[in-house]
Amino acid sequence: MRTWPFTTLIALVVALLGVGLVISRGRPTTLFTGSLGWGDLLVLGGVLSFVLYTLGAARHRELSPLRYTALTAALGWPAIAGATLIGTAAGWISTPSGGAVWAIVPQILYLTIPGAVIAVLTWNAAVDRIGPQRTSLFGNLIPVTTFAIEIVRGYRPGALELAGAVIAIGALVANNLLSRPRPARVQPLAEADLLEAA
Repeated sequence: MRTWPFTTLIALVVALLGVGLVISRGRPTTLFTGSLGWGDLLVLGGVLSFVLYTLGAARHRELSPLRYTALTAALGWPAIAGATLIGTAAGWISTPSGGAVWAIVPQILYLTIPGAVIAVLTWNAAVDRIGPQRTSLFGNLIPVTTFAIEIVRGYRPGALELAGAVIAIGALVANNLLSRPRPARVQPLAEADLLEAA
C-alpha cells in the first residue's frame, strides 16, 4: 500500500480548512460550537467511511475497479435492507405505498445509475489510476462544486466563503504540482567516458 507523502497530507489539511470556510458560510467557529446538527455528523461519518472505502480500493489492486465496485455494492445492500427492516419493525419508518414508490422512480434511477454506479465506478477507476491520496483530495471539490452551483442559482457568498473555495482549489493544484514525479537529471558524460564511447 502506498504511503501518504507529507505534501499530500499538508494539502489535505489545507483543503479541509478551505472546505470548512465554505460549509460554515465564512464562520468557521460554528464548526466547533455545536451549531452543526446530526445531519452534519452523519455526513462526516459518511466522508470518513468513504476514506476507508478508498483506502480499501487502493489495498486491493488485484481487483479491477468494476469488480471492486460490484463486490462492495453487493456487500452493502444487505446492511441497508437490514436497517430498513429494523426501522420498519420498530415503527421508526413506514412502508411507502406502491404509488408513492412509482412517483419517485425517476429520482431513484438518477441516484442509482449516475449517482451510485457510474460515480463509484469512476471513483474506483481514479483510485487505480492516480492513487487514493489524489483521489481523496479531489473529494474536497464536492462542496466547492455545490457552492458554485448555489452562486449560479443566485446565492451571494461572503469574502471568507470565496477565500475558502480558493484555498481548497489551491491546495489541490499545489498538491498536484508538488507530487508529480521529477524527471531524472541527465549527468554529463565525463571526458574519459566520451573517449571510451568513441
